[in-house]
Amino acid sequence: MILRMMPEAFSRQWDNLKLHIAKSLPKDECSEQTLTNILEGVLKNQIMCWISYDSQNDNQVNFVFLLEPLNDPFKQERNLLVYTITRMEKLDQPTTIRMYQEGYVALQKFMKKAGYSKLIGYIDEDNYGLVKRAKEFGSKLRWHWALNMEG
Repeated sequence: MILRMMPEAFSRQWDNLKLHIAKSLPKDECSEQTLTNILEGVLKNQIMCWISYDSQNDNQVNFVFLLEPLNDPFKQERNLLVYTITRMEKLDQPTTIRMYQEGYVALQKFMKKAGYSKLIGYIDEDNYGLVKRAKEFGSKLRWHWALNMEG
């Protein structure tokens, strides 16, 4: 099951969440400023924090993910960008797959009700497991490139 954390709850859990979010960011993007910006974004409702919890295991939180609403001015559609997904605890493969499937179905329902068209994410091409899982959920994977202007 998934649940959107309200900003107040996110703020109360920030010290714990911050550690997991920091681990999920690319090393060259993880800084105190980035983490502060994430906290501020959630508090201002510019970023959504969702948690995945296991109803078959004492409602244990196992994933945290951050989503950012994106408006596409060219296609006139609202999308959601997956900014980060992080696993709180190590899970066995069947539980991981079940939790992904439950989260995917619930997120689809939310997106349809809220008028979002697409869920967009960036995957490191070396993360073969995540690429494979995204394809299993029917994702259309397109290649993108990013040019780092800082050096």
